[in-house]
Amino acid sequence: MTGSQPQVGAILADRYRLLGVLGEGGMGVVFEAQHLHTERRVAVKRLHERFAEHAEARARMILEARATGRITHPNVVAIHDVLEEGGAVFLVMELLEGESFASLLEGPELPLHTWIAWLLPAMRGAAEAHRKGVIHRDVNPSNLFLARVPERADLVPKLMDFGICKLTGEDQLSLTRVGTTLGTPSYMSLEQLCDPGSVDARADVYSFAVVLYRIVTGRAPFEGSTFTEVAIQVGTSTPTPPRELRADLPLALAQVLMRAMARDRDARTADMDSFVRELEPFAHASAYRVEAPRPSERKGRLRAPLLALSALTLALVGGESWARHAEPLAPVPAAAEVKAPARIVEPAPRIEPAPIVEPAPIVEPAPEVVVPPASPPVVASEPVAPPAAVSAPKRTRPRPPAEWFRAGEMRIEDMR
Repeated sequence: MTGSQPQVGAILADRYRLLGVLGEGGMGVVFEAQHLHTERRVAVKRLHERFAEHAEARARMILEARATGRITHPNVVAIHDVLEEGGAVFLVMELLEGESFASLLEGPELPLHTWIAWLLPAMRGAAEAHRKGVIHRDVNPSNLFLARVPERADLVPKLMDFGICKLTGEDQLSLTRVGTTLGTPSYMSLEQLCDPGSVDARADVYSFAVVLYRIVTGRAPFEGSTFTEVAIQVGTSTPTPPRELRADLPLALAQVLMRAMARDRDARTADMDSFVRELEPFAHASAYRVEAPRPSERKGRLRAPLLALSALTLALVGGESWARHAEPLAPVPAAAEVKAPARIVEPAPRIEPAPIVEPAPIVEPAPEVVVPPASPPVVASEPVAPPAAVSAPKRTRPRPPAEWFRAGEMRIEDMR
């Protein structure tokens, strides 16, 4: 095979038949291929013809193979082989079927806890790479993939494309640009924009945090039409707090996210393992239950004293309680199942049939009233007809809470 771009159906290195094109980017093209003897299907990556003879671009391909070869992790794409033919370098990689995070972000909205549950395994793969001395340096939604694996029923997140990674403890290539900017500016930390060779694992922490910010808010923290425009924003601006763009976001998650995106890497989350631990609680739907309204908020929901008991019960229990991305919570219990509030005090006994014009607020149960036979009681300075041959007042059965409320004997303030 010559240095020209291979065609579908061609045999590569007497081992792999090229079946079709899977994708194409600025630097190269990826084919689907099949091993002639084992029949295993793989992905084969090759540089575009215009870069095939570029020494530094070829060195990057070899670097990607060596870096990935250091890592054995189910959430990092595997490279099986490196081939040279006709002066071109080919990477033989694990074949993935599924969708990239970039593609999923363009689709229907998904619960936030689902996104974090997918993101965490890829972050653990990056943490393993860091332990092996590999810094990815190009974490972005296009390099995160949700794969369908035949042996497993669930989906498997994968971290891909270590083509511009840094291998710690080795001399680094001086390559800064080969036909395109190395890295994706909107997802790059300030130290990577200024000096790519100086980065450590915290650069990948920043990039994963930007991916999560994009998932949470629908946009990257810094955007621009040029590399320079984005770089200036990263160096001089502060990201809009995510809760200003999404009010239902838990405060604790917003704090974790902003700490991981700190401009100063010394103020940033220390390492990927720490970032994973901080995010793990938010991979469950229960983390997104909204707290019950404060009393001042609850008061505004009671508009009139003649509300039905079911509406009163809903206000007392707490009202709406789910976030935009969380799964719906269990329905509020029926009114019959809700106990009466503990602060509602049993009403004082009344003397019948004397009407009560303006009852004073009841704070504690009043003592039982015994009316002397000689003189009738007086309420609110109005004359009351004497009871007919009654030696003691008749105590009435307390009304249930709904009747108290309808009779106007309980104030809104007593329900807090």
